[in-house]
Amino acid sequence: MRRQFRHIFDRAPLGYQSLDAAGCIIDVNPAWTQTLGYAREEVIGKWFGNFLTPQYVDSFRKRFPEFIETGQVHSEFEMWHKDGNLKFIGFDGRVGYYDDGSFDRTYCILQDLTETRQMERKLRESEEKYRHITENMTDVVWTADLELRKNYVSSSVTRLMGFTPEEYIRLPLDRKFTPEALKTIHEMMAQEMEN
Repeated sequence: MRRQFRHIFDRAPLGYQSLDAAGCIIDVNPAWTQTLGYAREEVIGKWFGNFLTPQYVDSFRKRFPEFIETGQVHSEFEMWHKDGNLKFIGFDGRVGYYDDGSFDRTYCILQDLTETRQMERKLRESEEKYRHITENMTDVVWTADLELRKNYVSSSVTRLMGFTPEEYIRLPLDRKFTPEALKTIHEMMAQEMEN
């Protein structure tokens, strides 16, 4: 059974680590070393906080005893890859206990969230840029679904039409558009959907 477990451990697609009661690394699998670039021998026995960026070290120091006490954790840390690059890593862990109920070690799976966090940051920056542009235009900018229900209206609607964006979104269509404008919008949307 032990050989079978080691086989699974070594071939697992996600990184795995065990820590002792002091927060030092007992074991890591190949996916862990591949994610962070270290050889196994470089990390065994080292304090886990040594691999965290400075702003996460205190958080680990505080949260690790809580993890031991509660028996489980979900956490995210920024870590150093051996090449000096930063990695954003998510951890899910449980505590292992001896038969007498005392602490044995932690069992944690880690997942590299770096690309996800970078995409989220780029999306936020893009949304902020879009919002800045729309909020500073001299026209009203809006988006709507296929039923012409508005889901965004720029704040310039207040200056130009006297409505807050929230009020304008709630207005019925006949208060927002003339019949001719509605017809034109529907024709444009139908043409766009054909293309």
